[in-house]
Order: sequence, then structure tokens, then C-alpha cells
Amino acid sequence: MDLSTDSHNLDIQAYIVHLIGFIIFFYVLLCLCIVLGPKAFKDKPHNVIFFTAHPDDECMFFIPTILHFLQQGNVVYLSCFSSGNFYGLAEVRRKELQKSCKVLGIDKENLQILNESHFPDDPATYWDVKEVSDVMLEAVNRTQADMIVTFDSGGVSGHRNHISLYNAARNLVETNRLNKDIKVLILETTSIFRKYLFGLDLPLSYLTADFIMVSSVLNYLTGWRAMLKHWTQMEWFRWLYLTFSRYMFVNTLQQISKHSSK
Repeated sequence: MDLSTDSHNLDIQAYIVHLIGFIIFFYVLLCLCIVLGPKAFKDKPHNVIFFTAHPDDECMFFIPTILHFLQQGNVVYLSCFSSGNFYGLAEVRRKELQKSCKVLGIDKENLQILNESHFPDDPATYWDVKEVSDVMLEAVNRTQADMIVTFDSGGVSGHRNHISLYNAARNLVETNRLNKDIKVLILETTSIFRKYLFGLDLPLSYLTADFIMVSSVLNYLTGWRAMLKHWTQMEWFRWLYLTFSRYMFVNTLQQISKHSSK
């Protein structure tokens, strides 16, 4: 028996254990700093409305933010601008969205799914800014929302329907159609590399965002459960997305104002 070899192997194992322990400690500490730090959104807006383009957007992109506001005791509304009829599955996808919202804790009466004919599910189509902004304003007034959350100018995936929501939200801000007390937050689009870093993107996320939302393990699993209600969308690449996408774990948001460049 070569005792020196055994000792060397034990040293390597001990080093690996300590390294893993340090990494876990570092990320727990970082998460605590983010949750308790100046970039955690501590205001209580009361009524928050999310504007999404398709059934499953709420799960694929906004889970950390939706659950953050719900768990703060705010009333969360979701206005989805299409029923996702690109492949002719509109009625099925409507029901899937209702089931997803039930998992997340969004009340059924707080979900609005809009008319497909006005806003077709089509990655090649920009929706009319005036039509979208009019619908947004009506929804904000009806729900008495004091915060809007939607996509930024990159739409996370570059989908033109997503970008249309940003264009409309910015239009509302720039034309002074919103009450000045209403905040508008947009979800940051990252590079494709950062998009699939999962939790490893946390340090850079913290440095670049106005606000940051981080999911707990339970919230992350809730996001999975909600997304699985969109079973028609669960192709092989969506399983990879759920496993590796940072958007399942962390949301970074910017606030837009009339004079901002965002």
C-alpha cells in the first residue's frame, strides 16, 4: 500500500470539498446581500400589472419578479396580449395559462387574455404602438396599478411581439399618459452567454441592474411547476431552458422614465 498516494488523494478530496463549500457559502452570502441590499426592490407598490405577449412568458421570463411581489402582499395582475395561436393552439394555451397562474398564486379574475385578431402571435410582426398603449392604459386604469412590468427593447429573446410591449410602455411614459407616480420596470435582456449562466450570472447582474429579484429554491421550483402547466410548449429545448436560464432564477430590471435612455 502506497501511503503517500493515499494521503495525496485525501488532500485532493479535502481541497475539492472545501472549494465546493466556499462556492456555496459565497453564493449564499451574495444572495443575502442582494435580497437585503440597496438593489432589492423594497417599495410596496400594492397593485402590479405585468404585460406579456404570450402564454408561458410569465414563467419563462418573469417568475422571480412575479413571486417577489406576490409574497410581499401586493395584488398582481397579468395582461397577456395574445393566446399564443401561432400553431393553432389558442384555446389549449388559454387554459394552460390559467393553470399556470393558479400555481403562481395570481387570482383568476386578475388574468386578462386579449383578442388574438388585434395582436397576432407572430415573431415577425410588430404590433401597433398606439393600439397596444391604449390597451395598456385601460388596464392600468382598471386595475389602479401603480407599477408596470414588461419587456425591454431587446424583448429577452428578440421576439417582435415582446419588443412591441416595450415600445408601447415607453410611449405611455414619453407622452405623459401615465400618472407620474406609476413606476415602469423593464426586464433586462442579456447576451446569449449570460442568459444560460443560471446563478453564475449573479455577480454581473448585481452590478448592472437598477433592481434585482432572486428566487429562493422554493420559488425556483414553483416556476418549474407553473411552466409544466404549459405542456404543449415543453419541447426538448425548453427543458434545457428551464435548467440553465438565468431568468428562472434571477431578474434584473431597469426603471424607465421620460428622460431615460433605456
